[in-house]
Amino acid sequence: MNYFDIEFYIRPRPVNKELISALVEAVTDLGSIYNENMGYWSAMDDRGPFEGRSLEEAIDVVSRDQGSIPFFYKNIGYNLDIRPMPISTKLGSIMIYIDHVYLDPSYTEDRLGEKGALDECLMNAEQLVEIAKAVWNVLEPKPIYGLGDYDIYDWMTIPTDEEILNLKVEPHIFILNFYGPELIEKFGKRKLLSMPAYRVEELDDGVMFLKSHLPVEHGYGIGRGISKGICEHMGWKTYFVNIFNIDMFKPRVSEYGIREKKFRNISALKRYLKRDMDKFRKRVESGRVFVILEKPSGKPVPHHVREMGRWVRDEMRAEVTDIAW
Repeated sequence: MNYFDIEFYIRPRPVNKELISALVEAVTDLGSIYNENMGYWSAMDDRGPFEGRSLEEAIDVVSRDQGSIPFFYKNIGYNLDIRPMPISTKLGSIMIYIDHVYLDPSYTEDRLGEKGALDECLMNAEQLVEIAKAVWNVLEPKPIYGLGDYDIYDWMTIPTDEEILNLKVEPHIFILNFYGPELIEKFGKRKLLSMPAYRVEELDDGVMFLKSHLPVEHGYGIGRGISKGICEHMGWKTYFVNIFNIDMFKPRVSEYGIREKKFRNISALKRYLKRDMDKFRKRVESGRVFVILEKPSGKPVPHHVREMGRWVRDEMRAEVTDIAW
């Protein structure tokens, strides 16, 4: 784990100086300072980073090539990565990323003590959210969707560009979440603003919610966890099911990496899923159930995995997704 990433997904738009200048102005008005010693990056020239160059040059080059510009803000250093015109994807993106050590108290505990290190990380997290809000507020038209979590490009469960374009972002909940106007219309502003998260804010044509303190959820295992309260508020129940190699490993199920349960065979797993889904549907009116079947990439899918998908979809009326790892 190297970075905490915040990415805003936008419909493709031209790369031009007006957009780049507006983004740079938004973060510098907030108090960010260009870090020329780190150097900017051009998406079209792999000789970077280009160190010791002026901010004006960085704006000119990124306006032409797309790329990344480094800044300092109060206690943290970060990169503003600007790629509004996708090359191999369907959506453009504006991304903010910082080294994960800013949010990991273990790196400063020896110097600051346990409480001091945690307080510093919480302060850094608040500063990161301030930067993200400044970027959101200047973007027009608004992003469709935004998310923030650790090393998002290594995740298996981020919505695809096609899903985001179709506003199909459920049941994904990350540490930091941004919903644009179209998603607000889909889910309802009142529903989103009443989310039982650590922090919920109405933005300029958007809603942001921070699931909990970023440093407390540091790491892959806990970072993938979905709060039961948030899921039930949205009417979602999500199971990760792994039965690919039942000759070596027992069938198992978890909810976003939390509370993993193992079963002696697939029949026992099915009985558990049916019982648990029925309980959820009785408790949550119009609840939606999602089952994510895990399988290794590049290998044929065995019959028992395909049959599980059919059973979940046809008999349990759940929504099924395959993910490769």
